[in-house]
Amino acid sequence: MKVYYCEKLPNSLEFSCVVVAENEKDAKKVVKETAKSEGWSVDEEDLELIKLDTKSANAVILNPLQ
Repeated sequence: MKVYYCEKLPNSLEFSCVVVAENEKDAKKVVKETAKSEGWSVDEEDLELIKLDTKSANAVILNPLQ
């Protein structure tokens, strides 16, 4: 399993999540379905996911509060 981070949805919709999935395609499906349940319509092709390196012991802030 791999870990992916979605910082925002297309059109800058405020939404972020971490997804654990077998591959990026499956992760995008999960994000799309979650967004749909919140009332947003997005295409999987428009989603940008960041694959997180879980083998590293370093912690990283991906979306710091400002």
